[in-house]
Amino acid sequence: MDRNKIVMKKIEDPGAREQFYSKRKGSIVKKSNELGVLCDTDIALLMFSPTGEVTIYSSGESFEDIMINAMKQPDELNRRSTPNPDEEAHMEKLNEVKQTLSEAQEKISSYEPQVENINTVEEADAYNQYLLGAMERIQRSKAKLLANQEFLQRNENVAMASVNAEDMAAAGLAIEDSYGLDIYDDINDYAKDLLNSPLYSNPDYKPTLSPESHPEFHVEVKECLQNISDDCGVIIFNKIFDNGKYTDVDECCAQLLTLGKKCHHTIIESTIDSPEMKGVNKTAVWINSDNLWKKCSFVSH
Repeated sequence: MDRNKIVMKKIEDPGAREQFYSKRKGSIVKKSNELGVLCDTDIALLMFSPTGEVTIYSSGESFEDIMINAMKQPDELNRRSTPNPDEEAHMEKLNEVKQTLSEAQEKISSYEPQVENINTVEEADAYNQYLLGAMERIQRSKAKLLANQEFLQRNENVAMASVNAEDMAAAGLAIEDSYGLDIYDDINDYAKDLLNSPLYSNPDYKPTLSPESHPEFHVEVKECLQNISDDCGVIIFNKIFDNGKYTDVDECCAQLLTLGKKCHHTIIESTIDSPEMKGVNKTAVWINSDNLWKKCSFVSH
C-alpha cells in the first residue's frame, strides 16, 4: 500500500505546526545519532522550534568544537585556498552566540533545576540560595511598585480634593470633607480655622439664613435647606431672634436628616444681636463626625 506523501509547504496553523515539529524532532535527533555512530563522523545539529525552543545535538566532539572546525574548512564552492577575510568576524559572532547560549542555559537550569542531577548538599544549597535571592529581589521590586502606586494615588486624591474645595468655596457652598475635617486631630482647631477662612469671613457668603432685621432675605429654615446643594459641606446658620425665642439649630439638623442631606458635616451657628446678649457675639460650630453632631462654642465681645 502506498503511503500518503506529505505536501511540502508551510503548515499555517501554529498549533499544528508545533505538534508536527514535536513529533519529528525526536526522529531527526535519533537519525543523527545513528549516522554519527555508524559512520564515525562528527555531526552538529541545531534546531529552533516554532516557539523558539532550542535543540542542540552533537556526536563525538562538542557542538562548539564542531562548528569551529567547520568555520576553518575551505570554501567548497569556489575552492579558494586563501583564508576567509570574514573568518575573524564570524568567529567573534560565534563566540557571542556561544556565550549568550551558555548564559541562557545557566539561568534556565537555575530556575528549573534538574532535581535528579543534584548529587550533593552543596549543590542543593547553591540552588536554594539562588532561588531565595531571586524571590527576595522580586518582593523588593513588588514593594517598590506598590509604593509608587500608592504615592501616585495619594497625589491624585489630594489634587482632586483641592480642586473640589476651590470650586465649592468659590460658589459659597462648602469645604469638602476630605479637604477639611479629616486633616484635623481636634475639631476645635478645625472650627477656629473655619471661622477665619474666606468662606466665612466674606460677607457675600454669610447669610444662608438671614436675621429678622433683614426681612427681604428672610426665608423659612426648611425652604432654605431644600435649596442647599447635596454636596454642601458647610452651612452658615445665623440664629434669628423672633418673638422672644431663637430659631433652634436642632431644627436645622433635623431638617437636614428629613431632607436626606446627610453629607453636610458642619453648621456655623451665629447668634445675631439680641437684647440678652448686650453686644456679646456668640458663635458655635456644629460638626457632624460619623453621624454624631459635636458642638464647639466661641464667645467674642
